[in-house]
Amino acid sequence: MKFEQDLVPRSVNPSLNLSTNKILFFAGGAGDWAYCFAQNGISVHFTDSSSEIIRKVKKKFPNSFTEIEVSDAIKLPKHKTDELMISFEPTPLYGGPLLFFLPRALALSKGVIIIQRQNLSPSPINEISIISRLYSLKVEFGLCSFICKYREEKRYKKRWLLFYRLVANEKMKKLLKADFQKFSKLT
Repeated sequence: MKFEQDLVPRSVNPSLNLSTNKILFFAGGAGDWAYCFAQNGISVHFTDSSSEIIRKVKKKFPNSFTEIEVSDAIKLPKHKTDELMISFEPTPLYGGPLLFFLPRALALSKGVIIIQRQNLSPSPINEISIISRLYSLKVEFGLCSFICKYREEKRYKKRWLLFYRLVANEKMKKLLKADFQKFSKLT
């Protein structure tokens, strides 16, 4: 299993407007992106579905996260939280799984932000479009600059990355919660 992210960030762009200092970083992978948020003064709850990755992240970034746990993103958050959920290119969720993840995540958290490189395939746009239309969600989509580098590069530089921000109002959160609870009983 590959344990490195090929695009490594150094700073978080304030224009992402996180609206909180607490995030739940899901599908965390090698941890570089979550660590960047932590280094920029944000309290990070780090998760990944692989116990091997969690073990390596603990070793690579000791004492950097407020919490680290093995957890499948589809089952997150486990309870209502005041955290904003963020991930960088959670491609294993693209396709069907994202459709099951988003209702739960939006019902129980402050919202979801997915960051990815431009022209990355696959893309979460189809699932985000379906869920946002179904639940009349507020979706923000755009470009945001990050100071980052590809692992083989020596210098960091500004790169423009896509971000998707989804937020549900309280009325929609109730509907989303009812729907994901019905689905949970079926699986």
